Amino acid sequence: MLPSQFRLKLPPKWNRNYPDIKVNTNLFKLIGKNVASGENPRVGFIISTKVGKAVLRNRTRRKLEAMLLPELEKSSSKLEVILIVYPSCAKSSDEEISSQINQALSKIHIN
Repeated sequence: MLPSQFRLKLPPKWNRNYPDIKVNTNLFKLIGKNVASGENPRVGFIISTKVGKAVLRNRTRRKLEAMLLPELEKSSSKLEVILIVYPSCAKSSDEEISSQINQALSKIHIN
């Protein structure tokens, strides 16, 4: 499980229509905002039922969390990031997911 300091709980005022950052890959969409408060980047996940049943959605989320955690611990940027997961992510290999995550994080300067 992602430590609470890195978890993003979306408040109603968080406006997804006007993000500062948008990165699209074939496995997920990453949207984010720069925030003034907070000392760590925070990440939230949106995984629809189109991805699969609850077991598959949770497995995919845990896999993404495990790949993101080392990068988040190294980072000092003040971002709130949402990953919107596509169904193709659940069927992809770990290497493909890892390369897409590293590519997306380098675009938003978390690496």
